[in-house]
Parts: sequence; structure tokens; C-alpha cells
Amino acid sequence: MDQEVILSVNADWNTWYLYIYLKAEAEGIWEYIDPDGHQTLEPVGERPDPPAIPDKTLEGDAFEKAYDTFRMRKDIYMFLSNHWMDKHEDFEEKNTKLAAINELIYKTAFRHRSLFNETGEEKREEARPTVAVDGQVLVPPPRVGSARARLIALRQRLEPSSWETRARARALYFQSLS
Repeated sequence: MDQEVILSVNADWNTWYLYIYLKAEAEGIWEYIDPDGHQTLEPVGERPDPPAIPDKTLEGDAFEKAYDTFRMRKDIYMFLSNHWMDKHEDFEEKNTKLAAINELIYKTAFRHRSLFNETGEEKREEARPTVAVDGQVLVPPPRVGSARARLIALRQRLEPSSWETRARARALYFQSLS
């Protein structure tokens, strides 16, 4: 089990962001949460409708023709249905992973949760039930706010400037020399 990186202060930004990036990339969902990206996970359309069963009152050639048409439509339906099921399962899997990464962002950047409250989350947060586990009170993550929106809000507030990054690298370099 890998150790979580907690985003406490601005100096943690690069390590925390890399941690989130690597987690999302390993799950195959970075493209959906990339703050610079625009890719969205679209739900799959409706499942195809099965073909109508031929009328049993038909007789002779009319029934044979109707039955042949039904078999052909049934084969097409089975193909489309299997294709839909594959896409739907893929959507559900990615959606579950997106929810997990969103929860991870909330949990590891909990100190900065006020940045996530663009839509009145804070008021609803007070009303949500809490759960005590091993002496810690856990508040479930809010249902509002996408992982991408949270990353954007955190980056705008916490990402160090290029000058700060160079100054920190320089300080670490001189520290390693002594």
C-alpha cells in the first residue's frame, strides 16, 4: 500500500500534484481530470431496443419472411446490445475511478476544502452526517465538485510560481552542498 501525500502548505504542491497525476494516470483517467484538458466522460446512450416478435397469426410465406427478418434484426440487436454493454461497463468503471480520485483529492487536500465550495458546499457540509472510526471523525466527501474543478481551484491558489520553484531548488542545492 502506498503512502498518501497530504497537501498542507504551498511547498507540498509539486509533490502532491505529482502524486495525484500518477494515481490518475495509473487508473487511466488523467485525461478526464487534467486541469489543462477538456476531455469529459460522457454517459452511454440508451440500450438498444429488442426487435419485435413476429405476429404468430401469419401463415406460410408471410410467417417465414417475418421470421427471417426477425432473426436478422435479432442478430443486429445482439451485436448492438453487446457493444452498448461494453461501452456502458467501461463508462461505469471510469466513473467509479473518477469518484475515487475525487475523494482522494478531497481527503488529501482537506485543509484547503474551502476552495472547493464554489456552489454552497460548505453549508451542506455542516448538515452531512459524520462517522467516527478509530477515534477520528470522518466526514464523507461532498457530492458537488469535479476532480478537475478541484485541481484547478487548488492550482490557482497553491501552485508555486516559477520564481518560487527556482528559489526552492536553489536552496535545496546549497543545502546538499553543505
